[in-house]
Amino acid sequence: LRPNESYQPVLHIDVYGTMGIAFNNDLEKIADYITFLHKGQLVFSDEKDLLLEQYGVAKGDAAQLERLDRSLVVAVRRSQYSCEALVRDRAAALAQCPGLTLDPPTLDDIMLFIVRGERE
Repeated sequence: LRPNESYQPVLHIDVYGTMGIAFNNDLEKIADYITFLHKGQLVFSDEKDLLLEQYGVAKGDAAQLERLDRSLVVAVRRSQYSCEALVRDRAAALAQCPGLTLDPPTLDDIMLFIVRGERE
């Protein structure tokens, strides 16, 4: 394996109980169900397609994201110029803040927000 700029391995255990490493969007290509554990706690276990439909990445400035109901926000990433928040219900977030930029996430987005984002 040759590391490159998109090299972000995520540890996984497959249905046979073996441990391995998934790279980039491999899980989106091969998995039907995703179970995600973080620090020994079950974060979610659901159908991959359902997770990708429900979650969303909200983008904007801090004031825009402050209008979101806290129960929708899983984690936030802040930079000098913008903020991003992982929301658990994309449709509800859009209904609550109609002008908000809301992108569909990848599984990597969801997992990295949970592991590295600020908890709200």
